[in-house]
Amino acid sequence: MFDAKEFRLVQICGLNAIVQVDDLEEVSNYYQNIGYFDELSMFVDSGLDLECAHMGLFTKLGTLYVRYHPESLIEHFKLFVTCINTPMLIPIYDEQQHWQEFTNLYIQYGEYDTTRTTMLYHSPEAWEHMQFIDVIIKVINVELSYKTTHFYVEEHHGLIKALFNVLAARIGHNCVVHDAQC
Repeated sequence: MFDAKEFRLVQICGLNAIVQVDDLEEVSNYYQNIGYFDELSMFVDSGLDLECAHMGLFTKLGTLYVRYHPESLIEHFKLFVTCINTPMLIPIYDEQQHWQEFTNLYIQYGEYDTTRTTMLYHSPEAWEHMQFIDVIIKVINVELSYKTTHFYVEEHHGLIKALFNVLAARIGHNCVVHDAQC
């Protein structure tokens, strides 16, 4: 077992290794295999301050947060959104089922159609009315707007008027009325 002093020494020595993209995964796997998740997170986090910090470090810390410290996800993503390889995080968010964080990731990444779908399929964990309204006006696929009205009729009929106010210019009124009657 390592004690705190040894981890500090490992951290000092290891920073040179994790700035090499090829070594980062090996170091990460070693720490995870021996169960030192918190120490690995702190270790990678300390590398973010280095002048030669690369996208892999920011992304790796994001994957660690997804798996071991989901409460730190949103702050990390907001601070380093431009430094993270977002497509690498998406499957991990999905695997860990952190739907609210997953939704925020897609919003930051500009994937509004996918955000809308995630929010509806994983309601109530991922759905929040005002955030959803902000997303739905950016959705490109108009067919998704029709499916959204059905969702509101089924699950949030008290908010349907707010949705219609936002979608009025984008969707055909006859189709919406037909959906609402079915």
